[in-house]
Amino acid sequence: MATSIPPKQQISRDDLERSFKEMLGQSEDTVKDFLPPIVVGAGVTLGFGAVLIYLMGRRRGRRRASVVEVHRI
Repeated sequence: MATSIPPKQQISRDDLERSFKEMLGQSEDTVKDFLPPIVVGAGVTLGFGAVLIYLMGRRRGRRRASVVEVHRI
């Protein structure tokens, strides 16, 4: 069973808040730097994929569709 060594100083709430703000501030900056290129890349890829699937579906529909002519007598 592991025992913990008591700290020499008490850790205050202010110490914890400062540490959390430092850690979160660094990670938010990193995410903000990479977010726009990822979002743009994903949007372009999804848009291109949607257009490609739409065009392929139209072509397949034209090939499989029958032409029916109705003549009135």
